[in-house]
Amino acid sequence: MKDILVRNAKVIFDLSTAEGVDVGVARDMFASNLSLYPELPHKGAEVDYEALSKEWKGMTKEEQAEAKTAFKELLHDHYHELGQAYAAKDFEAFDRLLKA
Repeated sequence: MKDILVRNAKVIFDLSTAEGVDVGVARDMFASNLSLYPELPHKGAEVDYEALSKEWKGMTKEEQAEAKTAFKELLHDHYHELGQAYAAKDFEAFDRLLKA
């Protein structure tokens, strides 16, 4: 549950690309979409927002904060490698980094 943002890192990178913003900003935009669903103020990511929104809304504020921190730590540890894999469309390498 607290890994919801990490599990959806590719979607967040997609949103970052579509919106032309930093991945950290896209994380907040994605969380906003989850909170506001069915309204989606930020476009550009293909994902089952209905299911993820239910999961997000079922989390406490503390759990949501922990999910954001987990994503921030992922970026701190693997930002360069994730960016390279994403740019190369090497999503197997991207997924391996998420599981590391």
